[in-house]
Amino acid sequence: PGKTMGARRTERWAASLGAWRPGDVAAARRLYQDIRRARTEDPRSRATAPADVSSDNPLQATEDSGWGEYFRTAEVRDTIALDLERLHPGDEFYSAPDVQQALLNLLLVWSLENPRLGYRQGMHELASLVFSQRAKDAVSRDPGGHRWGHSPAAPSMGATADDVAGLENAPELSASHVEHDAYAMFAALMGADRDDGRALRRVRMASFFEDPPGKGVKSGVQTACDRVYARLEKIDPALRRHLDEVGIEPQLFLLRWLRVLFSREFHLHDAMVIWDAVIATNDPNDDPNDEAMRPLSGGDEPSSQTLDSIDYANPGAMDFIESFAVAMLLFVRSDVLALDDFGSCLRRLQKFPPCEDVAALVDRARTASFGKVDADGWIPKPHPAPVSSAAVDPENPLGDDRRQPAAADSRDRQLPGHSPTAGGLGSRANDFLAKASTAGGAARDRASALIGRAKVRAADVMGKLKSDGDDARGNGTSNAGVRFDVGLGEPFGSSAQPELPGVEGSKGLEGSKGLEGSKGLEGSKGFEGSKGFE
Repeated sequence: PGKTMGARRTERWAASLGAWRPGDVAAARRLYQDIRRARTEDPRSRATAPADVSSDNPLQATEDSGWGEYFRTAEVRDTIALDLERLHPGDEFYSAPDVQQALLNLLLVWSLENPRLGYRQGMHELASLVFSQRAKDAVSRDPGGHRWGHSPAAPSMGATADDVAGLENAPELSASHVEHDAYAMFAALMGADRDDGRALRRVRMASFFEDPPGKGVKSGVQTACDRVYARLEKIDPALRRHLDEVGIEPQLFLLRWLRVLFSREFHLHDAMVIWDAVIATNDPNDDPNDEAMRPLSGGDEPSSQTLDSIDYANPGAMDFIESFAVAMLLFVRSDVLALDDFGSCLRRLQKFPPCEDVAALVDRARTASFGKVDADGWIPKPHPAPVSSAAVDPENPLGDDRRQPAAADSRDRQLPGHSPTAGGLGSRANDFLAKASTAGGAARDRASALIGRAKVRAADVMGKLKSDGDDARGNGTSNAGVRFDVGLGEPFGSSAQPELPGVEGSKGLEGSKGLEGSKGLEGSKGFEGSKGFE
């Protein structure tokens, strides 16, 4: 699991999706060619006799006339073409004339074949990735065929005997028939012809684009968003609770994740690894009439139904898609828990960070689809709450018998506004740790390590100041106003842990850089010579 399928990826996609009967790709190609010719030809090219102007007038087109259908097709074509012009900007392959033409053809044919749903924005991104992967596979096996991305036009679909013979005798991976094959796989991926709304073992991307089936009933994508949060509640209730408290509704970020099957959140190679896993989970023989199938659409109050309808014992393709969204949320768990405002939290979810090992994310999604958490610690265990400053003995911040030496004149060692019970830098750091404790184990460990390093630096400075003070007292001078009882505390974790973004009090703690004058860590403010502890 996690490895790409190489040059034959789309052959496995076609088999898992049931795009055509095994060994009979020619039939699927003939079907697409016939549909495209019937749906997109100019009415004048189909005329076998002079047209009856009274019944088929392009200037007075009716809804049922050939010209009426032709004009409706032109409107859809213009909408698709506009989206394709903006598809993957900067990528020469997708902007090539032959690729643009082929994508326009297959999306137009699909939308006309599925008028109940039609074309929706985002479908072009799904079709483009299916097309590009099929073209890549075909070129590797049919180097003498059409060179996609380097030609002024897509291959023609003539009706001559030679054209028919070429279609029938073409190999399964044919560069000249990429458009045909991509259409069949895209149609199987969308599953719009399966209007059962029940089977979750088969991938059905159309459900993420469909409108609600009726008043008071949620759409498929809204129900899927609710199910993602329901799965998160089972696996990581603390993260789910935090998202609710901040006010993050699932559809605010999940609409894009789901509708384009995570392709915008990852690099192309990683996105294809995810698609491999999703499609491999698909069951093309799933029976929508099976009593074991669960309803995919919810009602007015779907929360309890959504929880009850999730089958963790026998997850399918749609279950895996929802579980992968959960795995993505767990990947940014520490970041999200550290952000307490709506805007920052939503920006984190809408701008997903790079993932070094997407295969590990896929494995976690598989585990999450069964409602379980694996054993590698990807959801950190809660840490014990740190000791607050109120519970720290200012004379013994380490909590053991190693007490600080008593001061000769404590009044001379206190800065203005600082009482002896302030607890020094060590207890102030513990206050900061208390604030950071809710940010998750990794973030807290990072904060602890940074504070520990700052304390060590502060101790070095204090030692130097104390030495200078002793020398000064020997010379009859004084260092009034300088405190030397800085508690060193104990380090937690490693400095190699992730950063702690968004936690109040952690500003500038990256590698202790930015602790100018120890601002924010009261108790050490004003130590001349300790600016930034650099």
